[in-house]
Amino acid sequence: MVLNTNPLVNIKNTLDIQYVMKGGTLYDAMTLDEIWPKAVPYGPHYWVNADELQMNTKGVDTYDKPKKP
Repeated sequence: MVLNTNPLVNIKNTLDIQYVMKGGTLYDAMTLDEIWPKAVPYGPHYWVNADELQMNTKGVDTYDKPKKP
């Protein structure tokens, strides 16, 4: 792990990670994109639920009625 700040100053600085290396491959700690030996994006994050990130103005007790033909 490559840290942004010194953990000897404050132990909470161990959470400020910039890079992670695993098996000779360097990853960005925030996005898990490969940085070295070649730049490869991580791909879709399966743990992110896109429905929860929507910014709707509807209340939770409303539903969409089907349109009449």
